[in-house]
Amino acid sequence: MSPSSAGASGAAAKVSFAVNVTSVALTNVKPEGAVTVENQGTTPLTVKKPQLSESDADKFNVDATDCTATKVPAGKSCELTVTFKGGLEPARATMTVSADGTSDTEKVTLQGSPI
Repeated sequence: MSPSSAGASGAAAKVSFAVNVTSVALTNVKPEGAVTVENQGTTPLTVKKPQLSESDADKFNVDATDCTATKVPAGKSCELTVTFKGGLEPARATMTVSADGTSDTEKVTLQGSPI
């Protein structure tokens, strides 16, 4: 991941993060899941509100309060709570996670099933 501008000491502050999964499978029975965002950089991380895309995006909800309410310290993590709103048909969407100070993104496939 790419470094940001130099800090007060002259050393480059590195902004880097990762998510712990590439997909989350949810059902009407187990409609909630979690995605952990880990700050792998050397500076506090400001996580942006995740974006949902694809035609079934409206069938999912993301609570990003744990990640967006405050900056995530270097070496620490926060949690995004993903909820499948339910339905009679399978659903699929992509959640894109991003942060200030870097153009890097992480994508997580969300899958919802009526079973």
